[in-house]
Amino acid sequence: MTTVFSIFIFLLCLIAHYTSIVIWSRKETVLRIYAFMLFFAAVPSLVFGATESLGWHKDIRWAWRINEDSLVIGHKILYGESIYIYVDPLDGTEPRSLVLPWDAMVAQGLSDAMARAHRNGEKGVIMRWQFGLDTGYVPPMFWSVPPADTPPPKDPVPSAPIMEW
Repeated sequence: MTTVFSIFIFLLCLIAHYTSIVIWSRKETVLRIYAFMLFFAAVPSLVFGATESLGWHKDIRWAWRINEDSLVIGHKILYGESIYIYVDPLDGTEPRSLVLPWDAMVAQGLSDAMARAHRNGEKGVIMRWQFGLDTGYVPPMFWSVPPADTPPPKDPVPSAPIMEW
């Protein structure tokens, strides 16, 4: 959310700066009116774009910030249409909603990994996907994360010996 808000503020300042330069310069009145109309048309479109982009899943082919392993928090598979996943990048940033194009192998791999993790009491499912403009779309891989090793149980504290008189 902070990224969208930062981009919104940057574009708003850029358009306001352009408009003020054109209005206060010694240009024709037509250009001043055009700049003023551009500013008032751009502000609602920026607001609409910023608020609209927060609620939709992002296509994984455009998710350039997810370039490492991510923990799959949830998923929904729409057979023949697409695969929706909610991932938590392990780099400390906020979770993201992604949509994958339909692929039966990817859907089966995700379903198997989620079932295995649930059945074995594992921590979850990891998604690995590498972004690259030169490689084209490469489907992500999924696997379940084994639970952390539990330390062996400690020996119980021996009680004091009972002394009989």
